[in-house]
Formats: sequence, structure tokens, C-alpha cells
Amino acid sequence: VGAETRERIVNAAKILGYQPNARAVSFSRQEAHAILFVYRSYPDDPFTNPYVYSLFEAILESLTENHYRFAALNVNNLANPSEAVKSLMAGKVYDGAIVHANALDREFLAQLRLNKFPAILIGRDKYVNWLDTNHVLAGRAAANYLLNRGYSRFAFIGPTKDDDISSGRLEGLLLGLSEHGIKLPESMIERSDGSFASVDAAVGRLLSAEGRPEVIVASNNLIVYGVSRALEKL
Repeated sequence: VGAETRERIVNAAKILGYQPNARAVSFSRQEAHAILFVYRSYPDDPFTNPYVYSLFEAILESLTENHYRFAALNVNNLANPSEAVKSLMAGKVYDGAIVHANALDREFLAQLRLNKFPAILIGRDKYVNWLDTNHVLAGRAAANYLLNRGYSRFAFIGPTKDDDISSGRLEGLLLGLSEHGIKLPESMIERSDGSFASVDAAVGRLLSAEGRPEVIVASNNLIVYGVSRALEKL
């Protein structure tokens, strides 16, 4: 198209308020200009794990700034998540995916690698590109913050031992305390199954133990709330 004709077309488009059809542009360029966020969420997550919604906001803001469309897939609603994602990859509906670790299983991971689909994992895995919070550093920072305020008797309540995030935070807490010559006794480490009853019981054991703690470090928001409820009953 000549320069003069192109200018006339552009001016006409401006006058008419024309907006390109995103799907047509994607088809022409062979790019979807869309990113899929894959995660697993349960009905009570807004209260027990609001962090995923902060991820939503951050991802959406970044993609919008770069003129990408955003879609989310909750694999908890799918009978076969791996097949659903395989279909989306084959259909070239998305240019790439951001995958939360709680949505990842071995079959899903195999599909990503087999299709060489651009993806980044929020969490940790040795087979795909990943990014994650340094939970050990977070636990160490918590220890230093509380030590600097004069506390020396600590306790910790976290989920079960197979929770990697909680284990990292506990490791950091122990590291921070050890750097100041403080050893956290096993009796001051409690586990919760996520119920308020188990947190109540854990708080009761800690406060009745010899060397009663000055500080209880809770591994997540739900346990923090459970500890607060337990203390209010005293």
C-alpha cells in the first residue's frame, strides 16, 4: 500500500473509531498475545490463602502494560487437567503460561516439556524455569526482627512437615536464632492440620510447657488467626 493511501486509511480509521479485532491480529501474526495462568483454588481460599489473588493482580497489571490478554484456569474444576492444558497448547490459544506449583503434577509437567511450551513456574521444580519467594530468608528476617526487639524465647507453629513453604520458613527461623546463639527446642515446634482445634491445642501445649515462649511465629495467615483466637480465650 502506498504512503498516501495508507495515510487515508489510517485517518478514516481514526474518524470511525476503528479498533482492530484482537483475534484477527493474532491470526495474522501467528501470535495469540495472551498468557494463561494455571492454578488450583478451593472455595475457602479467599480466607485461608488470599496470596493467589495478589498474584492475579500483579500478573494482570504486568500483562496489561505490555498489551497482552490474560486468562486463568483453575485445574481444581477439571477432571483431567493435563488433557485440558494439552488441548490449549495444541490449539495455540496462548503464547505461554504462568503455572502455580499447586497446579503442577508429573503428567502436566511432561506435557509442558514435550510440547516445548513457554512456561514459568511459581514455586520450585528442577525441570522447568521457576521463580519463588526465598522462604528461608523470610524466616531468618522474622527471627532478626523479633530478636532486635529483645525477645529470646521463641515457638513455631506450622502445617505438616511436607509443606515446603513452612519448612523453609522454619529453617530460616532456626538459622536466624542460631546466629545469635539461641537453639529452638523441639518442644517449641508444633504442627497444625489446618483446623482451629489443632491450633488451640498447639497453643495450649506451648504456653503450658517449661520455658513458656514470649513469641509464637506462625507459618501462614490461617495459623496466625488461629493463634489469635486461642490467645483471646485465655
